Amino acid sequence: MLFEASLGQWDLSIFDTLHIGPYVGKIYMIIVLMMNLVLLLNLIIAILSNTYTIFAPRSLALYYDGVIDNIAMYKYSKAFGALICGSPPFNLTMLPFLPFFMFISI
Repeated sequence: MLFEASLGQWDLSIFDTLHIGPYVGKIYMIIVLMMNLVLLLNLIIAILSNTYTIFAPRSLALYYDGVIDNIAMYKYSKAFGALICGSPPFNLTMLPFLPFFMFISI
């Protein structure tokens, strides 16, 4: 019953016929489900903490690996280099010249 409730199958109507009162069973069920929630959250935090301790020493190497993989994308192109190297407000002024740049690249 408690395992099924932790999976989401709520049936609180079974506590209505208790001789000590209908609210005792419902309060017990809510307390057990809250404790289950806290334990599961603690388990998730422990798993993430363990994963962080594994990858923390490697973080700089993983960053450089990603940078080295993307170096080919950052090379200067003779056809579109002016469009790429323009700073953000000024690259919009180069937009009308885009068809001209496309003819140069052909």
